Amino acid sequence: MNSKDPSVVGLINFKRMRERAKVPDGKDIFPYVRSHYKGEEYEKAMQAIEEEEYIAQQNVELQKSEFVQSFPYADELVKLLNAKGIKVGLLTRNGRKSMEHTVSLFTGKIDLAYCRDIQPSKPHIDPFIQISKEWGIPCENLLLAGDHLDDFIASITLHSRSCYVRSQGTKLSHTQQTVQDGLSLKNCQQTPKYIEEYKKTHQFYIPDLVVESISELYQAWKEL
Repeated sequence: MNSKDPSVVGLINFKRMRERAKVPDGKDIFPYVRSHYKGEEYEKAMQAIEEEEYIAQQNVELQKSEFVQSFPYADELVKLLNAKGIKVGLLTRNGRKSMEHTVSLFTGKIDLAYCRDIQPSKPHIDPFIQISKEWGIPCENLLLAGDHLDDFIASITLHSRSCYVRSQGTKLSHTQQTVQDGLSLKNCQQTPKYIEEYKKTHQFYIPDLVVESISELYQAWKEL
């Protein structure tokens, strides 16, 4: 199960989205809007978010080219997992249309995809438990992978495996604070109860697997 969201790099201008929706740096955009805005302010902020997602969906062929450049071997990885009979999931905090567009960029099969309609979203454990139930697979058999701590820190309480794909490029909407292979818990944009408990005894989270790129993850799976 892969929670990495290919719309993060290059396809959506998160900086402009934050500015238009008036969301401070470091805050998770959609949860912030839901908890801080009501009525007309909420509608305006959501309109800005959806417009930015819509802009990113235009010119599909260009998007596919940029997708391949930004995420080399992403599609190959999905097809390899398909061939091995391993289910692939996508968990994103973007809207449904943006999620569907992202899925369309793959030629490999994404078995299950959740957008921000599922609340609370990552790093809360709820969507991962729901995926586990839908697939009939124990949570401890999931591999949570992504380029942000929120993508896989739920492994702490789910007892699943975690994989950090180091962030590449300069178009990211976030910067990870790291020490060796550990990720600072300050990177968490939301802090569910299990993270608050973990913080009492830890400053960093060390993923089970750290890779420099999706291509490295692809090669690792290929050799299994």
